[in-house]
Amino acid sequence: MKRIILISVFAGIALACAFGQTYYYEHTETVDANGVRTKGKGYRMYITFTRNSCYESDKDGHAKKTPFTDYDGTVCAFSSEFVLNFQYKGKQSDWHEFVLDLQTLCEGKSKQMQTIGGMAIGPSEYQGCMCHVNRRIKNRGRYHYYYFNSDYSRMNIKTDASSNTEVLVRVTPTEDRKPTAPTQFY
Repeated sequence: MKRIILISVFAGIALACAFGQTYYYEHTETVDANGVRTKGKGYRMYITFTRNSCYESDKDGHAKKTPFTDYDGTVCAFSSEFVLNFQYKGKQSDWHEFVLDLQTLCEGKSKQMQTIGGMAIGPSEYQGCMCHVNRRIKNRGRYHYYYFNSDYSRMNIKTDASSNTEVLVRVTPTEDRKPTAPTQFY
């Protein structure tokens, strides 16, 4: 009986480790190329780490899908949501580096044109995807980087299109972080 309990405990630990670890981060400041610090916007996010990657998630580790929006007002014929999966690249000066190459998001999408009765009516899923990705790259850069210190308590976000560094700190997600309701309506 003791063996069964012991095996069950180890199986539970192994199962929990297989699904990864999820941490909650809060944006505390932005640092520009000159080292000037400005107060952060306070946005928060859960990040789930797997063996070779990390991604934005909910508190249970389920991947958050990110919609791609058009920045210049033009409309692509395709809209989609993506899981932005950052690949682990190794340690750089005591920081764990994770990289997302936006160009890889469309891999695996169908390259066949949308047709009705043999007549093309729209772009392929791949072409539509690339339309969104190329707009995103134009405005925010192709490569996005997450850097974490050795105990994953601090996070820096950078892109190849900006010299700014977004600084986030791991915090405990509690209900007291919610803003309190105003005492009167303004």
